[in-house]
Amino acid sequence: MGIRCGCIAQKHCLGNEGTADSGPPADTKKTTTTDAERYDVRRWAMQLDGSIPQKLLRPSSLLPSLRPAPNSQVMKQQSFLFLACTLALGAAALWIDLPLTQLVAANLTPALDEFFDDLSGVADAETYALMALGAYGIGLWALPRHAVRRWAPVAERLVRGGLFMLLTMASGGILTLVLKHLVARARPSVFLENAFYGLATPFSGSPYNSFPSSHTLTAFAVAAVLAHLLPRWRWPLMALATVVGLCRVLTLEHFLTDVIVAALLAIACARFWAPRVLAPNMEWPPVSYTHLRAHETRHDL
Repeated sequence: MGIRCGCIAQKHCLGNEGTADSGPPADTKKTTTTDAERYDVRRWAMQLDGSIPQKLLRPSSLLPSLRPAPNSQVMKQQSFLFLACTLALGAAALWIDLPLTQLVAANLTPALDEFFDDLSGVADAETYALMALGAYGIGLWALPRHAVRRWAPVAERLVRGGLFMLLTMASGGILTLVLKHLVARARPSVFLENAFYGLATPFSGSPYNSFPSSHTLTAFAVAAVLAHLLPRWRWPLMALATVVGLCRVLTLEHFLTDVIVAALLAIACARFWAPRVLAPNMEWPPVSYTHLRAHETRHDL
């Protein structure tokens, strides 16, 4: 009897396939998606249009995958990393900033000063903000237009990318402005002229607004946003932003730690907003491509 039941159970487990090592049901495979697929805006948008070549539908590294809620061990590691970075920046402020500033001041010529100043001028916050606002507006205008329906995935990408840039620059700029007034760190020119190195009373204004660097924050914010949207270009973009930050040091506008903190702040803001704006399940655009396709489907029915 036991053998008979075992045979029946084995037959039941084999199912219609007739083999015990058959794969999972087809519907199980269809419902299984990876974090990279859920967070890839390009893949998500292009899958809605059957005319897109299949080779473009492979997962990419547009966004880092979702992680579960941090447990106590992860939080301890993050706290330790934050403490280590804070101590390292403090040590650099004590033993690197001043010697480096003196070395640059001893070798800086007017021609080099003008060259580095012009080079750092590419980090103009107003220019990038207007470009992002323009991309956002053009995308919103194009999304509900049936005449440009074939470009709807591109339009939504413009909307999300423009909004991503605006939020990253705005949040980073606000944090930078607050830190500038609260920390009130003297610029290198104050040390070179008055031999004063340190912090003044909060809200003292210029030239006690060195920490952190606004130009560096803009450069790294733009680079971090574009690195999420164009992952293949992330290293050239970060290299260009690093050049901008070093130019702020070489023109004696900021100390090295001002630049490092601004870069870390910009990258942190970009990582915060990326999953909240670019993820397909986050309906940031007022009119999304998904809603348009759903509306057209209901209208056709």
